[in-house]
Amino acid sequence: MTNRQGDLMRVIASIETSMGEFTTQEITEWSDRVWKGFSSSHVVQMLNLLIQKGLVQRDRHGKYAFAMHFMVEFLQCQTEQGM
Repeated sequence: MTNRQGDLMRVIASIETSMGEFTTQEITEWSDRVWKGFSSSHVVQMLNLLIQKGLVQRDRHGKYAFAMHFMVEFLQCQTEQGM
């Protein structure tokens, strides 16, 4: 996983709905507030790569979720520890 993909996953983990489903629009809007902004097309491109790696899954049209339920807690701990 690249550093930028890791950044994207930490942004997603900080979204209020990250324990369930999230959309590319939520990721894009939230990234502008809390992290280095991601464009919508960049988010879609990276989500597809994360799906291929088995880290994210597409639940239904336009909705995504982490493939592993513990991923949100793990990423939040990593962020709190300054990684």
